[in-house]
Formats: sequence, structure tokens, C-alpha cells
Amino acid sequence: MTERPRATGFTRRSWLLAGLAIPLFRARAAANFALKYDGDNLYPDAPDIHFLTPRVVARLRDSADTQAFISELKIFGGSGPDEPPIRQAHARLVVSYSLWEETFTVAIPGIRTQQGLSVQQAEAWCFENLAVSAAGLDPSKPYRMRFELRSVRRTDLNRVLGDVGISLVNMIDIFSRKAGADEPNWSRELSFRLMDLPRITGRPGRHG
Repeated sequence: MTERPRATGFTRRSWLLAGLAIPLFRARAAANFALKYDGDNLYPDAPDIHFLTPRVVARLRDSADTQAFISELKIFGGSGPDEPPIRQAHARLVVSYSLWEETFTVAIPGIRTQQGLSVQQAEAWCFENLAVSAAGLDPSKPYRMRFELRSVRRTDLNRVLGDVGISLVNMIDIFSRKAGADEPNWSRELSFRLMDLPRITGRPGRHG
């Protein structure tokens, strides 16, 4: 009889601790994805995404080959799963390695290129240059942002790196299907209001 209150108290305490851990876990998960706003564009910030994996880096260094990635940013006006985006932007990222300089070059075809980068600098540069336009959005209205990044497999490389107009169609087509085993991919999503985002300066102007 004396053991039952102890067992009951332990169970209640366990449930209390579990309840406290749930919002803590959600806060940590949300901290892995944020948005930066310069007054015109929204930029994804996902410090836990490292798409230049050791395997990719080793292949680039050994073969002086290139690796392409495609990104997709979508803004939704509501929370419905089938709701079409009100804004979206796609980008191609092409990473190569210079055997002579032992540094990486990253290009967003048709936009800009940066040379002489380390792995960490190359990843950071990519995020700094991925953007979707927020012009005309109501600062006080809640929106939802979805960010996806996918490695392009060799069979799709020519489709992605072709003519700009055709490439956009192909990128949307690739994102519409489930990623294969040879297509590492990352996705993040959050809700936001423009009025809650801190303003940043010094970003290159680019509208998606």
C-alpha cells in the first residue's frame, strides 16, 4: 500500500516532464530554419543543412567534376495542404572545384558566380543568394514558407543546365516527383509575418 502513491507520483512527474519537453523540442526544430528579410526579398536560413557532403566534396576534388543542385521557395497564404503558392522561385546551383587553387566555385546560372571559396563559404554563399520576392505582401498577415533543396542526378543534369526557360519547367517537373535514392534532398517549412522579421541590409537585389 505504501508503494502505490510513489508509483503514482512518479507517473505524474514523468507526464509533466514530457509535456515540458514537447514545446522545447518544437522550439529547437524551428530554430533550424529562419527567414531573412531585406524589405524586398526573403532569404532562407537553414544552418543545419550541409549539402556539400564529404562524399560530394571528395568526388569534386578527385575528378574536378561539377555538382548541381536545385532549390525551390514557395510562399503560401494559408495552411491548406492543397493550396497553391502565391509566390515561388526556383534556382540552379552549380558547384565546381579548382585543382590548381584548391577552392570551390559556385554559380547560379544567369545570376552570379563566386570563386575562391571553402566548403563552408560555398554553402553560405548559396543561401545568401537564394531569394523569393515579398513585394506587395501584407506585413501583418500570416504566411507559410516552404524551402526545398535537391541534388541533381547525372541523368537530369542536361535538363537543368539547359536553356533558362526550359530549365525552369524541368526544375518544377523534378520537384513534382519524389526524390530518388541518388538525389539527396532537404526541406524546411515555417509560418511567418513580415512585420515580425528583422530587416537586414547589404543583400544583392534579386527577385524570384
